[in-house]
Amino acid sequence: LADIGRGHALRLADQQEDARAAAERSLAAAAALADGPLEAEARFLRGLIRADGGDYAASVVDVQEAANLAEAQRH
Repeated sequence: LADIGRGHALRLADQQEDARAAAERSLAAAAALADGPLEAEARFLRGLIRADGGDYAASVVDVQEAANLAEAQRH
């Protein structure tokens, strides 16, 4: 979860590349751990970062998938 918090902080500090890297590390960790709530958080963060960068279509996919995962996991 440290990378999720760091990613949000980096995003707010307008350090988008570092924030994206933190989100990607979190996604990799979630996959390795089969951790649905962590994946939901990481996808949501990546969606926000993608929206900030203007990639709205990819952002919508990430945010929707994050919502689906969170709902399925009751997170």
